[in-house]
Amino acid sequence: MLRLAGALLLAACPAIIGILLSSGLSRRRTELLQAIELIERLKTEISYSAREVNEIVRGLGEEDCFEKLSFLRECSAQLSKMPFPQAWRTAVQSAPTAMSGDDLEQLASISRILGASDAEGQLSALEVVEQNLKRNLEQAQQLCTTRGKLYRSMGALSGAALAILIL
Repeated sequence: MLRLAGALLLAACPAIIGILLSSGLSRRRTELLQAIELIERLKTEISYSAREVNEIVRGLGEEDCFEKLSFLRECSAQLSKMPFPQAWRTAVQSAPTAMSGDDLEQLASISRILGASDAEGQLSALEVVEQNLKRNLEQAQQLCTTRGKLYRSMGALSGAALAILIL
């Protein structure tokens, strides 16, 4: 009986690892969707409001629709201590996230865009970042579909193989 319980627990570990790896891919996809929405909102704010960058970021950081983008709240908190470009880059680099290095570099590049030129220049630069993130989102969706299923299956099969070996 004890051997059976141990085998079941041992079989569950790889299955849980597979599920966790798969959920990491899903989190990346969700965070990219919110990052694209953030850029669209930034473009709207730049186009139609006369607020400064700090005010815009603070306002967006308070919205619940960007809850997965923890760097946004961190940047809002740091704006009182440091200038926007430094606060943004520091927040993006230090926030816990499921995004890849390229995703984070695209987001970090916003620190060089916002407030650095006229509205048209900012909008065109944000458009480039948005297109790059959309390309990354397509890749993330493909990975989520293919590798997500693979991770879950391999985890379950590895767990079953371990359980058989134990028994």
